[in-house]
Amino acid sequence: MKYNTTRADCTIDDYLESFVNKYTFPSWQRDEGWSRDYKEDLIFSILDGVDIPKIYIAKIKGTKFQYIMDGGHRSRAILEFKNNVFPLESEKGKYIYYDKKFSHNTRNNEVLSNDLKEQFNNFPLTIVTYNNIEETDCKNIFNRLQNARPMDIEDVINSDLSPFVDFIRELINYKINSKTITEHFENIQGLSEARTKVMTQLISWFSIIYPNQNANEPWENALKYINKGNKNKSPLLDFIKKKKTGVTENIKNEFIEHIEFIFNYIDNCPNKKIAPTDLNTLIHSRIYVDNFNINKFNNLIKNVDIYKNMKSSAEKLNKDKKYDESKELNKQADIINSQLSSKLENYMKARRNGGNAPSGMKTRLDIVRLLCIN
Repeated sequence: MKYNTTRADCTIDDYLESFVNKYTFPSWQRDEGWSRDYKEDLIFSILDGVDIPKIYIAKIKGTKFQYIMDGGHRSRAILEFKNNVFPLESEKGKYIYYDKKFSHNTRNNEVLSNDLKEQFNNFPLTIVTYNNIEETDCKNIFNRLQNARPMDIEDVINSDLSPFVDFIRELINYKINSKTITEHFENIQGLSEARTKVMTQLISWFSIIYPNQNANEPWENALKYINKGNKNKSPLLDFIKKKKTGVTENIKNEFIEHIEFIFNYIDNCPNKKIAPTDLNTLIHSRIYVDNFNINKFNNLIKNVDIYKNMKSSAEKLNKDKKYDESKELNKQADIINSQLSSKLENYMKARRNGGNAPSGMKTRLDIVRLLCIN
């Protein structure tokens, strides 16, 4: 397919006017991820007259949208420097801003000379515009452009050409108890609130609840895809690739009900912040364990944490040569463990070593089947 493209050179000053007023970022593009060092390197390159890569714009057919397909990080860094959001650090330890006015000691702060400002503002950028392009083609081109750059697995998933991924992307702004799903993630240990990472976690939960039905036992198949892996090997991405047709309205509504249960549980979690491994086990158990008792599950998690803390404290006492106290605390921990069929140690190890891999999930599921049913 031959695309209608135009190519033009413009100055940074002219480009920033369009960047601020006309261009936007598609929701399926990766989030801001450049460090301060990356941004500084770009600005130094511009001031040194080093050629930088082209910026790609997409004018989406039938809409007013003009997306930055590639070059968003560069665009943001250039605008931030001109707005004095960050300085350049010189070899002499000086902090050089574009034109910041200082209200206190300026000994280590400087601004660009007029000549360097002019050089920066007039630096030529090459803009390639895809005119009247379908959004699906825009995603395809974006993925091609990224082949030369490392992308996190979350970025790869976010840019996948899938109605299913589109549904998940829209879902992250769904509100439960007056908070968006993204905002709820602050109450889960170790999970990021970044948009693409939230999407990835939601897809992982979807794979537990609605596994691809190609195994004899759905509960076993539901363990196969929850690991996001990496760009080279991602079970979760394999799951997405098999869902090109998207999801029905009934499944969408059902999944939202499951998500509401999850976040209502998190909001009222008796054990404060819940670990992701325990949350996955809860979701899996609720679907696949007959006569599952959530109160017994809460009691199990509470006792696992008590046991873990007692064992850790006993180990510290032993290192401090408080052997009698360590022995007594270990004895108390072992009593608690024995009251729950000596499974607390197994659960703790499966949480720590097995994680969300099928082996760890299966071990915890077997314990739930033993201890958490009516």
